[in-house]
Amino acid sequence: MIKAIKSLYTVSDNELHPLNGIRALAIIFILLFHYNTAMVFKGLVKNINPIVTAVIGNLESGVDLFFILSGFLISSELYKSWTNKKKNFFKIFFLKRFFRIVPAYYFYLFIMILFLLFHLAALKSAPLTQFTISKIKMIESLLKVTEVDFCFLGNFIQGNNRHLWSLATEQQFYLLFPFLSYFFLFKQKLNVRLLVLGISYLAIMVTRFMLMANFNTGEFDISKELYWIGKTTRFDAILIGIVLMDLFHNHRDLFTSLKGLRMALIVMTGIIIVIASFLNQLILTARFANIAKYNLFNIGFGLLFFATLAGNKILTRFLSLIVFVPIARVSYTMYLWHMLTPSLSIAFVGLSNKPINTAVYLFIFIFYLSVTFIFSSMLYLIIEYPLCRLKNRVVLRYSAHSTIISGGLTNQEHYTRKQ
Repeated sequence: MIKAIKSLYTVSDNELHPLNGIRALAIIFILLFHYNTAMVFKGLVKNINPIVTAVIGNLESGVDLFFILSGFLISSELYKSWTNKKKNFFKIFFLKRFFRIVPAYYFYLFIMILFLLFHLAALKSAPLTQFTISKIKMIESLLKVTEVDFCFLGNFIQGNNRHLWSLATEQQFYLLFPFLSYFFLFKQKLNVRLLVLGISYLAIMVTRFMLMANFNTGEFDISKELYWIGKTTRFDAILIGIVLMDLFHNHRDLFTSLKGLRMALIVMTGIIIVIASFLNQLILTARFANIAKYNLFNIGFGLLFFATLAGNKILTRFLSLIVFVPIARVSYTMYLWHMLTPSLSIAFVGLSNKPINTAVYLFIFIFYLSVTFIFSSMLYLIIEYPLCRLKNRVVLRYSAHSTIISGGLTNQEHYTRKQ
């Protein structure tokens, strides 16, 4: 148990330390976004500055940070295995993904289904009113789409756990990209790979525009299948991570030469694009803002990620802060379970339905973040950590080059998120 607890904040010397900060900020962004959604639903944010609410309303972009990070790390792992001509290329990769993703994911789904079934049984045993009848119909409709989440299809069809759409997108990437990279992409020259990735990025961007642009301004209906697919299938952000990987491993002179004015230009451009992305509703039409913001975010975040890999002192020092490490370690579990805790946190502090000020708003969020982190850390120690140790033992059977490092996690596991 001591080793398990230490693994929450242990940092390897071979680890890319700033990536912990990126992962931690990504999950904090997502939690703040869904927390704000709950507060808006309860009518509690009317006294909050509209610019602040506009920024927070776009913090779903933390998912794009996760996508870029996943694209970079997973493609790095595959590229290193391919260049080193490691045996069991596919077997080792899919074993790692299985132990890292599947058990915790399906444990979450199992608990959610049990909760819905118990809730349904309780409602049916209670006196029937208009309220209980509507609740029964709602739960029964949710149970009918359970297979969507079980099959990782949440980015194409809305399941009863809508936030799992991002895991569906990533899982589809994990299933397809190893084969595409092994049999085609990695066999091409760097310039050809970058061209293929660039064309793919543009194709996804154009497809999103075509799927989302046919709705009336300000009247987008996310229940429409095409709009939902365009909104959630963000493979272009993952492609940004793959491009960064290819440049990082095969064009290192770009990173080593990026200093002084050129570094400042990259950072400032990234910051300006990210700020414009957060404030898109204030500077763009509603129709264009709801489509363009996804590409603005992944390009802006991509430039800042690039500057971080190039060693920008401010970014690397900030993102390497030790406070980010425990949050990064349990970010997968936090993402799975965070939708349960915002309303509970609001109810726990006993708020009335009157609007609150910024100080109270932030206090409740910190409480919500703390509750989610503590709960997720407990699940990490019980589920994720033992599975990581088991994964290492299984993978070692297929790779004599695998090693076990502090806390029972492989070096790659220390800086690879759930994927």
